[in-house]
Amino acid sequence: RQSHDYAEFMEKLGWTVERICSSNHKTRHNIFIRRFPLLGSFIKVLRIKPPVLFAKIEEIAKKYRAYRVQIEPGITISNNPISNEQSPMNNDQLIMTNDQYNKYGYKKAKNSFAPTRSIHINLNPSEKKIVAGFSPEKRRAIRKAVKNKIKVCPSEDINSFIDLKNRQLWPFGFLLSGEIKTLWKVFSPNGQATLLLAFTPPGCETEKPIAGVLLLFHDGVSYYWLASSTALGKKLSAPGLLVWEAIKFSRKRGYKLFDFEGVEDTRFPQTKNWAGFSKFKKGFGGEEIFYDGPIQKLFWPTL
Repeated sequence: RQSHDYAEFMEKLGWTVERICSSNHKTRHNIFIRRFPLLGSFIKVLRIKPPVLFAKIEEIAKKYRAYRVQIEPGITISNNPISNEQSPMNNDQLIMTNDQYNKYGYKKAKNSFAPTRSIHINLNPSEKKIVAGFSPEKRRAIRKAVKNKIKVCPSEDINSFIDLKNRQLWPFGFLLSGEIKTLWKVFSPNGQATLLLAFTPPGCETEKPIAGVLLLFHDGVSYYWLASSTALGKKLSAPGLLVWEAIKFSRKRGYKLFDFEGVEDTRFPQTKNWAGFSKFKKGFGGEEIFYDGPIQKLFWPTL
């Protein structure tokens, strides 16, 4: 979300993008601005690392007459904020303190635009060690898909994936169609996106995709960005096989981390409907990570 590709993607969706940096150019932030007639603008800053350039963000807010600014740190925290248990992960980043954001009038936000909890799988170990971390249920599902002769392969047919997503989210799937096409057009030409499709087994009347995964890549990380499956795909255990093939594909390309890109976080009630796919993702092992919560500032009046 702080990459140049993502900034281009947001611009094509109609957002204005400003890129600010510190005087020594070591810290850079993408600032996303959505303008609204009469109201001014809404600004969001996603997955930024400290130090946060609050003063420059204030300048951007003034320039675009922002009525609200939301900042979502890309800072992982070393304890589970739900159970308050310590995580085995090493936290080598500084969390924003209350003094830092209170100074500029920010308060904790109740909603988030980027996942605040996710699962990371280390891709450095051997495939044997990685699959050993899967639950017995997931290992059985992969064996079942292989037995069912599900074929998984890279594809350029983004329209087939969009069709899968439309059917899954019917009647509102069409709302994502344009966004997925734009994402693909921006990330795929330079190798920063790959589509994996799972096809019906040989012998079916028509060989057609029954599930798919869209992966995005950046800075050594493979992101499980979007996924979809038909009822037949789920019956034949295609989604589980797709995850395994996505992990193997990412390892072969030299990526070091596989990010499931979001699971349910009870700190934020809007993620409650993520429970189903969160359970699915947790079956593949890995390490749960939490991000420091988002903060926001309201500006009134804007005119």
